[in-house]
Amino acid sequence: MIEMVVALSITAILVVAMGSALLLAGQATPRPDDPMTGSLRSHDALTVIAGELSYALDVTELTATAVTFTIADQDGDNAPETIRYTWLGDDSKAGAITRAENGGTPVTWLEDVPNFTITYHIDAVQNTSPGPPTIGADTAVSSFSGVSSVRNFNVNGSSWPAQPIDLNAPSGTTGLYVSGVYLRMRIDEKEGGAFTVQVRSADIEGKPTGATWTQRMVSTSSLSGSYNWIYIDLDDSVEIPLQDLCLVVEHLWGDSDEDVEVRGGASTGRSWISYNDGSTWSEQSLDAFDHTLYAKFVTPGPDVVTTVNYLNSVEVTLQSNTDTVSRAQRTIALRNRPEVTP
Repeated sequence: MIEMVVALSITAILVVAMGSALLLAGQATPRPDDPMTGSLRSHDALTVIAGELSYALDVTELTATAVTFTIADQDGDNAPETIRYTWLGDDSKAGAITRAENGGTPVTWLEDVPNFTITYHIDAVQNTSPGPPTIGADTAVSSFSGVSSVRNFNVNGSSWPAQPIDLNAPSGTTGLYVSGVYLRMRIDEKEGGAFTVQVRSADIEGKPTGATWTQRMVSTSSLSGSYNWIYIDLDDSVEIPLQDLCLVVEHLWGDSDEDVEVRGGASTGRSWISYNDGSTWSEQSLDAFDHTLYAKFVTPGPDVVTTVNYLNSVEVTLQSNTDTVSRAQRTIALRNRPEVTP
């Protein structure tokens, strides 16, 4: 009987002790709404986000509650990984933060989050670059018409005349497109033949070089026995860099003695004649042949200013439970400063 009483007493003591232990253990287990637990939870979550976002190569979604970005290949398929974090809550209710990879189904990553806010710090950099060139209207850029001491420049198998071009180019001109030229011409006798009108580069003396920029063949049948202005259409598809130029009228084919003549006269300038198919040129001082050259000048266009936006950092605020102590904030510097469209 005494032994039974003693056993029951010991059992009662053990039951009370076990109950106390369970009570203490229950009190030691953190509650979800515990401020310290929430703070640790928030900081841990931000550490994970920062570990990925700081290495972003590109950021394609930038909202206050979602961010989508790519990082370097993580699974060996030689393709970057796309990660998206989004908060499903709003100002009136808590919601889960989900995480999705490579366009897959979003997975709940953190439950019952009362607040999740993303702020983006963007650096807008302006770049200035030359704009497209401006091409002016077709206009007379060089002309001469002799009024006294008429000079006839012969064009035949042994005589090619050339006229330096005095360009009236506006300041800043970089080039020109030659569209055509008027020449005052005639022919002594039509026996059939052709000549070419060329725009060539000129040397420092104004003498034609071998570099031809544009030319047009003209049949002698288009000329009459009296002087008339004729228009020779030239190929204006090639931009000629601004430089000294020269008009050349070159005999092409037909009776080498057939005389095509370009009218000219006394001037303060000069012209040139070649008697050996352009191998050498003889200066004809104080004489020039009648002409009007048409062209479109090329000048630099206005500079183009573009703005490039670089994402320097992202500030993330996360509160994992209802206690404001659990709110954590971190500014995440992006190592690659990706270009973004806000």
